Amino acid sequence: DAPEFEVAEGTYYESTNVTITAADDATIYYVINEDEITAQNRIEYTGAISLSEYGANTIKAYAVKDGFETSEVAEATYTIGKTFASVSDLFAYLDENSLTSLNNVKVSGLVSQIKSIDPSKYVNGQYYISDNGQQENELYLYNGKYINGADFTVTPACPLEVGDAITVIGNYTENNTRELAQGNFIVSRTAVELESITIGGAASKTA
Repeated sequence: DAPEFEVAEGTYYESTNVTITAADDATIYYVINEDEITAQNRIEYTGAISLSEYGANTIKAYAVKDGFETSEVAEATYTIGKTFASVSDLFAYLDENSLTSLNNVKVSGLVSQIKSIDPSKYVNGQYYISDNGQQENELYLYNGKYINGADFTVTPACPLEVGDAITVIGNYTENNTRELAQGNFIVSRTAVELESITIGGAASKTA
């Protein structure tokens, strides 16, 4: 049988160790980001493979055991995203590397203003985050989803407030503003009690 990967394929935002298993006494060979496994490029598997480099990492592996035919090749892809502790850290990285786009970004910040939340038709939100919750050096979250990709249909109709601490995942782009493109979503939120919330540029009192 082909080797098995003990870690599910997907996107990870920290270093990931991938374990490969096969039948007892079988020797596993693998490659990373190669078109095929050959005698010249194969690596003998001796323990968990640590993946930490940004981008897609495709592992191909097969098993060999005396007296048996070589197994089929198993394949799995693990994408390592970029994690930033703050909006300013994200912007600094982009500027230093002259980047106008970056996929699989995870960034934390405080909600600085809310443009619109649509809990009925499009069930998404458009809002901004910054390091300090102020309307400066902001990152725009365009047509984003709520926690873990859920629709913005939770009660109350506007589940975010200015000052909330959130972490969001998405693809960075520049479209007249610095933003995470449609499809971004919140992975964590800590509500912060404030005196006002900004919707569409106007402040209104909250309880």
